[in-house]
Amino acid sequence: MLIKTNEKGSTMLETLAVICIIGVVGISGIKLIGSMFSMFKQYSVEGEIKDIYKGIRNRFSADGNYNELTKMSLEDLAKEKVVPSQMYVSKMGGEMSLFHRLGGEVVIEAVGEENKEEFFQVEFKGLTFRSCLSLAQLNWTDNGTSDVLAFSIYQDEGGNGGITFVLPKIKRYISGFEGETENFPIVASKITEKFKDSNTSKSNFNVIWLFQ
Repeated sequence: MLIKTNEKGSTMLETLAVICIIGVVGISGIKLIGSMFSMFKQYSVEGEIKDIYKGIRNRFSADGNYNELTKMSLEDLAKEKVVPSQMYVSKMGGEMSLFHRLGGEVVIEAVGEENKEEFFQVEFKGLTFRSCLSLAQLNWTDNGTSDVLAFSIYQDEGGNGGITFVLPKIKRYISGFEGETENFPIVASKITEKFKDSNTSKSNFNVIWLFQ
């Protein structure tokens, strides 16, 4: 007695199974690529603040202050490679300015007494909360000392204020920093506690470093 099998039906089921497997693998691959790209951009941002710090220190260390920093245009800073040239761009057809890898604006200014600006600060705007936590944990210590005098995270209007970690002797120079102050060192758990009631899914967080 011959037993007939539905070969067409079996083949169709096998094909659907393969398509489903390929679909699952494809979605997983897209998510993995997206995650890796996000990590790459975060590493790029961390590299950018390091490059800006080194560039400014190298350019003005011989002067003993940063008075000339306020006189230089962003274009000149990029041309002289004080800041990475790829950061000096036009966004959405607007004016040329400095932007970090995650798309937010970068602001640089000298800080201190008039004609004796012995510090400089760098602000990265438009960050995610996760990016801020990563930047808070950057290691700036060299031979047991650090040139970071203050570090601040704050949220734009509608947020939950901010928090600044600072050396006690520097507090008078951080009038532009937002929110409550804490003495160094930077403690990630205090940052998380500060913003526990905030909407941390938005890219409306900003970070400021004060360097000497």
